[in-house]
Amino acid sequence: RRPGGTLMRLLDRLTARFPTLLNSVYATATAGSAGLLLVLLLVAGRYLSVDDYGRFMYALAVTTIIETVMDIGLAHVTVRAVARAPESAPTLFRNVLGLKVAWVAIGLVLILVSAPLLRSDPVVVRLCYLMGLSSAARSYFLTARGLLQGTNRFDLEAAIVVADRVLLLLLGSATLMMGYDVGTLGLAFVAARLVMFAGVTLLLRRLLGSATPAFDREVWRDLQAAALPLGFFMISLNLYSYIDTVILGAMRTNAETGLYGAAYRIYEGLDRKSTRLNSSH
Repeated sequence: RRPGGTLMRLLDRLTARFPTLLNSVYATATAGSAGLLLVLLLVAGRYLSVDDYGRFMYALAVTTIIETVMDIGLAHVTVRAVARAPESAPTLFRNVLGLKVAWVAIGLVLILVSAPLLRSDPVVVRLCYLMGLSSAARSYFLTARGLLQGTNRFDLEAAIVVADRVLLLLLGSATLMMGYDVGTLGLAFVAARLVMFAGVTLLLRRLLGSATPAFDREVWRDLQAAALPLGFFMISLNLYSYIDTVILGAMRTNAETGLYGAAYRIYEGLDRKSTRLNSSH
């Protein structure tokens, strides 16, 4: 018997006997891994100049807002729909992916147009484009999380979320410690998310048999009707949370944006932690 197979059987037995306890452990690991992103921000603050940190904070704010357009509530709808009808998960998920292709394209066009209109700094514009590509991959990642939550696979969700954040921390920190600039940090985000995109796709193929987007007009209409109210709520929430950084970046200097962004992360962690955790789940 292979040790790996024995371990998997043991985990399956534990999950069957103590599902709530183990799922709580997995959910805690998923939420706690957000601390890895905080560590990356601390490393960035240590190695980037104040101006470059401000550029990074600005690009992160812009793409975080537009990322909600790319998702438009589909990740949350996936959880609910799959939990109600697990047998329809493969067909439903492929249609969600097909619909998301359209919304990701819209989001990328918004970044392509808005980035040079809001800021003339070429470094900021390029960074927005890179972070936008990272957000597009993360949007797919969020939909996969919705599928795993809906099918009660919190173990796999925890594994991919922790892996994603560990990879971001390792690549981002290595880039900064080797003396590269903020543009290369943006490339590190894209590289990490592309690796996770490939890994999650392989995982979904094992679970569903196929992860190819589907295009069923009737299913799309039902999905979109259910997703839009949640999507508008998430857009409003992220606008409220990040529009101040975007406005400051457009009106003031990169250094001032960086100093504000560093202080805001402390406020966000202390005062808005529960909201951020809910939105990330």
